[in-house]
Amino acid sequence: MKEIIGFGAVNLDLFFQVSKFTRLNKKIVAQGFAPFIYGGEDRGEANELSALLKLIMQEAEFKGYSGGGSAANVVLAGARMGLKTGIVGKIGCQQISQLPDIRSDFLKNSLKGVDTTGLIVKDGLSGICLCLIDESGERSLRVFPHINDTLTFEEIDLSYINNCHFLHLTSFWGDSPYQAQIRIVQQLPEEVKLSIDPGNLYANRGLKVLKPIIRHCFAIFVTRDELELLTKCPFDQGCKLLLELGPKILVLKMGSDGSLIYSEDGKRKIEAQPASSLDSTGAGDVYAAAFIYGLIEGKSLTECGKMASKAAAISLSALGRRHYPTKKEILNYIK
Repeated sequence: MKEIIGFGAVNLDLFFQVSKFTRLNKKIVAQGFAPFIYGGEDRGEANELSALLKLIMQEAEFKGYSGGGSAANVVLAGARMGLKTGIVGKIGCQQISQLPDIRSDFLKNSLKGVDTTGLIVKDGLSGICLCLIDESGERSLRVFPHINDTLTFEEIDLSYINNCHFLHLTSFWGDSPYQAQIRIVQQLPEEVKLSIDPGNLYANRGLKVLKPIIRHCFAIFVTRDELELLTKCPFDQGCKLLLELGPKILVLKMGSDGSLIYSEDGKRKIEAQPASSLDSTGAGDVYAAAFIYGLIEGKSLTECGKMASKAAAISLSALGRRHYPTKKEILNYIK
């Protein structure tokens, strides 16, 4: 049995260092593309990828690539901590013409230590995320979902997804995989605990749309902006509203301001750990993985939060997944 199975989009992240974000954005707009949202995430059209990628490669420094996708990040981080993890998602077997050195099997191979039996591989292009990173480490993302959005409920092995302690959901752009998640949640065995990190994508869908999932959740991980988008309420009121729907735990991730953990026992403030931020991509996913790890180990919510804060801080020190911490690194990190 797996301790965590992640279910969400699986992407190839391409990293570009940008010295002047605004200047690059103006050139992007001048070429007829939509501007990137600074510090945010939006969706790109598949037929624009080739030309946009060519422009960015001319104007910014290509720093490398990594496997990505929030659910995939969580289970890889969990595996680094010693948990048995798996992933459910969909990837393609086509290569990117501008980057022929990236093998078509890279995404699957990048999940070392994670059981990939639940990955569906079909002809097509995997999801691609263009990550523009400025000098402060802030990232601005454009996602091209590609084959992610074709995932259907019928393709998923229910016996695989039901064989875990925690099922962790993250967002898709498309409606087909979202509907598959709802159907999975509705038939999930009681002994499987459900967690979700909705991100801006699902938060923008609104509480009415997301309620069929939230009412089955044991734990929710959100940022302040996502919470207010989802509930249309100030964050304290929004937290109360979500907990009334059924979840036992709500974790409000606030970056350098730490985190707040809400439960029936009240509210706990967890301070952020000191960190040198090279890239914030995936830090929230590492936080969620370490927090769930703490829950599985029977730790108190405060201990879970402190462990998660340490894990996220360690991950900030390198691009993408290059420094997802081990359990030993977390325990030995700055007090």
